[in-house]
Amino acid sequence: MAVVVAESLQAAGDALVDVLVDCEDLEELLDIESALRDDAPTIHPDRLDAGAPFGALCDSGAAGTNEGFTTAMEWGDVDAVLAGRPGRRAQ
Repeated sequence: MAVVVAESLQAAGDALVDVLVDCEDLEELLDIESALRDDAPTIHPDRLDAGAPFGALCDSGAAGTNEGFTTAMEWGDVDAVLAGRPGRRAQ
């Protein structure tokens, strides 16, 4: 995509001769499975590692991959946890 800003339509038309857009066809990644393949093209190869962009419980995805973030989840007894919190009572 290119943008030309000029004071007149004539000046914009004259400037278009100097605009060169270099683009390439990229493989489409239409679902998670194809985006996470080992041989998938990296969508944002220049993204910065922002630490934990999705919150303290998440880690950034692996560098050089299309993984946005990772997190670990645990399952447990919610009622027991809530019963042990101050201000809560077991029912």
